[in-house]
Amino acid sequence: MKAAMPFVLGWVLGGNRDALAPEDRVTYCALADKPRGFNESQFPLFMRDDEALLVAANADWLLAPLDSSSTACATAVEDGITLGAGPHSDVVLQHPGCAETHARVEVEAGRYFVVDAGSQGGTWLNKRRIAGRTQLHPGDTLECGGVGTGVAFRVKIMHGSQREAGLVTANADGTERRLCVSTKAQRGARELQAR
Repeated sequence: MKAAMPFVLGWVLGGNRDALAPEDRVTYCALADKPRGFNESQFPLFMRDDEALLVAANADWLLAPLDSSSTACATAVEDGITLGAGPHSDVVLQHPGCAETHARVEVEAGRYFVVDAGSQGGTWLNKRRIAGRTQLHPGDTLECGGVGTGVAFRVKIMHGSQREAGLVTANADGTERRLCVSTKAQRGARELQAR
């Protein structure tokens, strides 16, 4: 496997370009890019440890709203964010089951965690109510205010260079939609403009 892996990755990331029709290529990643986000000598570590790979990816972590009717942006977590019904929250949750300060997403050593801030309706991760600090992973579903009845997000990761293009995500019916990506700096600038 160690001998074949560099060849297979080279083929997948670059050498297989002619086998794809232009309409089958993802619009936000070209196979010719041959991305090198880490040194190949780290491969054995990444094969054993998914967490190490997530930390090394150095990608933007996002909370993408699951409500397909929502025009809201995906929120970049950056150095941590607060979620709640209060206007001081980084992500304002407009739902009766959400507290003023409902939950926090914290970052520590490249890992992301969610903490309920003592809300009545609870913070749920993959349909389980969290108690204490719980680690997030890409693909997780985060809900505030109740399972199936609150405000729901999908945890996503995306390379920072794609922030301008936005996040392409799937609706429940399988159709795609593009969300803008909102950062703390952008939200702060909008608040200043509103004053």
